[in-house]
Amino acid sequence: MASPSVYRGVIPVVKQIGDSRFYVGVHLALVRDRLVCVGLDLRALNLSDSLLTEPMDLRNGDWLEITSPVLRGLPLSETIDQALAGYRAVVEQLNASTEEAVTTHGEAAAVVTTEPKGRGPRPQLDDETLQRVVAAAYRVGGRRPVQAVKAALEATGALPGPVTIDQARRAVVRARARGFIPPVKASGTEDEEDRA
Repeated sequence: MASPSVYRGVIPVVKQIGDSRFYVGVHLALVRDRLVCVGLDLRALNLSDSLLTEPMDLRNGDWLEITSPVLRGLPLSETIDQALAGYRAVVEQLNASTEEAVTTHGEAAAVVTTEPKGRGPRPQLDDETLQRVVAAAYRVGGRRPVQAVKAALEATGALPGPVTIDQARRAVVRARARGFIPPVKASGTEDEEDRA
C-alpha cells in the first residue's frame, strides 16, 4: 500500500523574466516518500525587494500581463530546484537547532545497535546514519536523490574521505533494503538514480 501524500508547504522564489521580477510559489509535498513539486503560483505583479518582509497587497501595484513569452521565460526546473534547496536549508537548520538543544541539555539517547551477524567487513553506515542522513536526503533530493545523498554524506562526514557517487548509490540500496526508503516500483520506473 502506498503511503499517503503529505503537503509540506509553499516555498517562495523570485525569478527575473525579461525586465520584470515575478513571485513564484512552489508547492511541495511528500508523494510516495519523495519530496516533489505539486503546484506553482505565478504572480504577475512586478515585485520589489521587500517581497518577503512586507505583506503582498494584490489590489495595488504595477501589474503585468502573463503572456506566453512570460511563461516560456520561466526556468521551471531551476525554479523547482531553488525551492527544494530552500526547503532543505530550512530542514537542516531545524535539525541543527534540535541537535544543539539535545546536546546542550545532555539528554541524548544512546542508540542501541546489534552486532551484525555473518561474515565480511562491518558496514560503514549504521542504521541511524542510514535513516537520519541517507533516507532523509533521498526524500528531499528532488529529481536527483542520489546526488543529494552524496552531498549529505560529505556534509556529515559519515564516510571517510571524499564520497563517490557509487558509495552514495550503495548507501541508497542499503537504506532501501533496511526499509528506510520505499522499494522501487514493479515497473522499474525509478530512473532518478541512473541519472545521478
